[in-house]
Amino acid sequence: MTPKKTRPAVQPEDSRDIDRIRDIILGPHVEGLQEQVEAAQGQLKSLRRSLDRLSARVADQDKAQAEKLKRLRSDMRRADREIRKEFREADQSLSTSQQDRAVLGELLVQLGSFFKEGGSLEDLVQPPGADEQD
Repeated sequence: MTPKKTRPAVQPEDSRDIDRIRDIILGPHVEGLQEQVEAAQGQLKSLRRSLDRLSARVADQDKAQAEKLKRLRSDMRRADREIRKEFREADQSLSTSQQDRAVLGELLVQLGSFFKEGGSLEDLVQPPGADEQD
């Protein structure tokens, strides 16, 4: 086994010297990069705020659309009930009209029989019991 080479521990003074050397060599470049990073962070914060506002608007619109949909469904159910009621009433009216026709037909048959048997129109027009007064 080969012995590991150990580095000498960096002393605080050496660390400061390294920082100074780095600042001298890379200083202007690091400052430019720092400014670009800060600008990008500012844009990112602005974009996040815009995204939050848009998300809130979308949530509000979603809620409004859900309410409109709820009202529309309610209106459609009400209209459906009303239409069904009208259909039932129309059906009932037709059924009643057909029954009325049957009753009218029977009355006409009875009237025809009355005239056939010799009855007169005057007999029909006189109130009942009028013959008894004469």
